[in-house]
Order: sequence, then C-alpha cells, then structure tokens
Amino acid sequence: MERLNLDISWKSLWRIFLMAAFVAILLLASKAILSIVLALVISIALDPIVTFLEKRRFPRILGTLLVYVCALLILAFVFYSIIPVALIELSSFLQSLGGLAVKISGNDLPDLFSKLNTHLENYLGIFLKGGSSLFGLATSIFGGVISGIVSLVAIAIISFYLTVSKNGLERFIRVLAPDYYEERLLGILQRCRIRIGRWFGAQIILSLVVGLVTFIGLRLFGIKYSLLLALIAAIFEIVPIVGPIFAGALAVLIASTDSLVLAIYIALFYLAVQQLESQIFVPLVMRRMLELHPVLVLSALLIGSQVAGFLGLVLAVPAAVVFQEVLSDFTRRRPSKPKMTDV
Repeated sequence: MERLNLDISWKSLWRIFLMAAFVAILLLASKAILSIVLALVISIALDPIVTFLEKRRFPRILGTLLVYVCALLILAFVFYSIIPVALIELSSFLQSLGGLAVKISGNDLPDLFSKLNTHLENYLGIFLKGGSSLFGLATSIFGGVISGIVSLVAIAIISFYLTVSKNGLERFIRVLAPDYYEERLLGILQRCRIRIGRWFGAQIILSLVVGLVTFIGLRLFGIKYSLLLALIAAIFEIVPIVGPIFAGALAVLIASTDSLVLAIYIALFYLAVQQLESQIFVPLVMRRMLELHPVLVLSALLIGSQVAGFLGLVLAVPAAVVFQEVLSDFTRRRPSKPKMTDV
C-alpha cells in the first residue's frame, strides 16, 4: 500500500495562518467595517452635490458643511414630524387588522397583531420622548452606548473628511491598495462613484415625488393611514417592480374595508401614478442613470438584510454596484481563449 507524503512548506503554513487571521479580524471587526463602508457610501452620495457647489465658486469646505447641515435638518424633520405620525397610523392599522382577523379567522392572528402593536408603541415612545431617546435608538443599531457613540462619530468624521477633501477616496485607495492593483482599483472606484451617485440622487428624487403624489391623492380620496401608505410607497420605490405592486395592493386592501368602489378607484390611482412614473418621472430623473437589473437589486436587499440587518439594507445596492463593476472588470481583463481553426 502506497504512502501519501505531504510536503507543506513553512511559507504555505504562514499563508494559511495569515488568511485565517484576516478572516477572524473581518468577523470580529464586522461592525467597524460596516461603519467605514457606510461612511464611504455617504461620501460618494454627497460628493456630486458638493462638486456642483464647488463649480459655482463655492468653497468646498463650506459646501460640505452646508450639505451636511441640510441633511441633518431633513433627518431631524423626518424623525420628529413624519415618523411619529406614521407609527401612530401603523398602530391603528394593526389594531383594525386584529379586529378584522377576529371576524374572518378566529385564530391566533389577533394575538400577533397585538404583539406587533405593543412593539410599535414602544418605538413610538422613543420618538416622542425627545433627543436622548432618539440617540438611544440610533446607538442600538450599531451596538452598545459606547460603541454606538464611536461608530456615529467615526462615520460622521470619515464621511466628512472624504467629502471635503477633493479626491479623498482616491487618496484613501492609494494608501491602502498595493501598487500593482492601484490603477485598476481607482478605475473601478470611479465607475462605482458615478453609478452610485447617480442612482442615489435619482432614487431619492423618485421616492420623494412618488411619496408626495401618493399622499396628496390618498388624502383627496379620504383614505385612512394616507401618510403611512405614502411612506410605504416612497420606501418601496427602491425595490423594482415588486415594491410598487406591494404598496398599491396594501392601499387597495385598506380602501376595500370602506367600499369596493373606493378600492377600485385607489387601484386606478396607483396605476396612474405608475404610468406617470414610467412615462415622465423615470425618463426625466434617470435618463443619465445606469440601470441596475431588478433581480440584482432584490438579491442584494435580501442578502444585505440577512447579513447585517438595517445597515445591510442601506448598503445593499452600493455593494451590488461594486460587485457588478468588479466582476465586469475581471471579465474584461481575463484573456480570451484562442478560437479553434481548421487545419
């Protein structure tokens, strides 16, 4: 019987050890890495606005400060003016669903809605208690209080520095990347920056327009939970095809509790909004945006939510863009196989 001799050099063992240590560091520092990536995405998203102001002879540091202050004011308005009202409407909606479930099924669905309603009331209390509680909610996303403070401050500082420094991302890549891969990574970065920036800006505009039009229309029809439904329509605008269908179906379901005729009107209204979006809004807003395949977006959102929860959802589409660009760069540089020729 032959013996199998394995000859493993110390160099190979060191490579295995370093690879294992690298993977362990990635796992242990996953939250820190996600925070850094989030700061990079924020910088990429805000850079076109700052660059636009700079071209209008606005100092870059002042333009960056102005953009960040406006973004913080918008977030504060959303958290303290819109979300609490939406949570109240959602709580009332779940209570009405619980009553409807009693009439239809008589099973444990009412208990489920009751539990969901209790959780919503707890979150609503966080928003209504003031800034300290809101800060507690934010830090809970990133971990404990201390790690939350560090994460939030680090994200703000890194994203601000990369935005205020012209070509800050390029410098960041040049510091970290080996010389052999530097130009290649810079090319990928430039393409990703263009695609993510355009996608982010266009998606924000589309979500705001669709949410506002939906809110006005539902208000005119006298639909309950109009603000909640408008927020759902705006948020689910990020999910191609499936998102608008889900938002419209939910609105039709709520309208059907009042009358079948109203439900038909709401269905027609959502169809009209989708036609306006596809025929007018999308050509105007996204004419320069490089499209992402719907399957890629849906897959990225599913994977991101499973891997990193809320932060995973935020970073899903930018990560999909980076993955697509890296894969495209790899296929372009891969040497083509020689064609077979007849002898």
